[in-house]
Amino acid sequence: MLNVAREDGPPFHRTELGRLLHMLDVLASLPGVRAPEPISVRGARE
Repeated sequence: MLNVAREDGPPFHRTELGRLLHMLDVLASLPGVRAPEPISVRGARE
């Protein structure tokens, strides 16, 4: 499981979350790596 959080500052921007999801997709496409559950995004600001 991967958790990403900020203690200080504004909520994550939708662009930041999109970049993170893209990096996770790349990682999940590597041989021998699998995502144990679907990836979801909550709390994004527009």
